[in-house]
Amino acid sequence: MAIFSVVDIDEKLFDAAFPLIRTVAPDVSAQQWSVYARKVRVRGGLLGLMGPQATLFGLLTYRDEESLRHGRIFVVDNFLTFELNRAAPGRQALCEAAETLARKQECSAIELRLDSRGFAIDRSARARGWLDLGHSLEAVVFSKSLAAPLRQTMQLMV
Repeated sequence: MAIFSVVDIDEKLFDAAFPLIRTVAPDVSAQQWSVYARKVRVRGGLLGLMGPQATLFGLLTYRDEESLRHGRIFVVDNFLTFELNRAAPGRQALCEAAETLARKQECSAIELRLDSRGFAIDRSARARGWLDLGHSLEAVVFSKSLAAPLRQTMQLMV
């Protein structure tokens, strides 16, 4: 039996999602969140991680974009889950739902933007160059190709 289900977050769930948003953006007001979420739904959408008793345990926002390297890509932002299980079944459920949606939208890759804490070191020489220009290291981007392996593509062409 599945612990979590993934749902489309529409305006009826914006209020339920707000406490999750406050964990990563405590200065954001309910009104700011509501305005932002409406804009996100126009450009792409929001997926929610629903647990028992219809409680939201996570969410992500997404949109399609064009990339020079990958063509059509599925961009994921604001990915967050609240779960204590190290196996992270909620994170896995959201990732699988995002990948399924990306494939339906014929995207060739997924780009997942996450907070940089724990992933990137801002003391490196390369990072310092950007920091010295006034930038801050706030996120890292993970990419996953959804294109068929070259061997399969070649077989399909024959």
